[in-house]
Amino acid sequence: MRFRFTRLSVIVLLIYVLPTALICSGVIPFAYRYHVLLLMAAAAGIVSWRAGHTSALHGLRLDNLRASLRLNAFFLVLAAVGVAAMLLLSSAHHSLNSPGVAFGLFYVLISCPAQEFLFRSYPWAELRSAGCSSPVLEFALLVIPYTLVHLVYRDLTTLALTFAAGAGWYFIYRRAPNLWGVSLAHSAAGLATIVCGLI
Repeated sequence: MRFRFTRLSVIVLLIYVLPTALICSGVIPFAYRYHVLLLMAAAAGIVSWRAGHTSALHGLRLDNLRASLRLNAFFLVLAAVGVAAMLLLSSAHHSLNSPGVAFGLFYVLISCPAQEFLFRSYPWAELRSAGCSSPVLEFALLVIPYTLVHLVYRDLTTLALTFAAGAGWYFIYRRAPNLWGVSLAHSAAGLATIVCGLI
């Protein structure tokens, strides 16, 4: 058990902390953030494959898809109300953006599933394989790296929004671990915040 958690600590440092630090420090240009994200997801995929994690353990399943979609839809409604209230009460001006079709397709079909695999599915599988079911450790591993990777945007509002979204998706994933449902919700929420100029 101790070996597994030592291994997990090394994985967190190499796959999550180091790439974020390299972008924040300017060693890797900000413009390459999506390239780095895909490399991080690929590295996690290789480690997961070598560990023998199953697709079901990663939330690639259909038996709980309906529950996941219901929970994510409810969360999206709450998030939309919260963001709308924030925009109305904010003195800052946010202009609407048009991300373009190519970026939209990349974001929905590649970026969001890669993020959800990297920040929810993979650490969930690692913790389950290690026999850990501590909600505190789960929360720390499934929410904090997801929040901190957004340090590259150097914006407190972005950090607050990603923490809230990460926390919401953690609780949903804990109840219905399904990669499809949370990826779809992430795509919808992410595109909305990009269009609204929040990220």
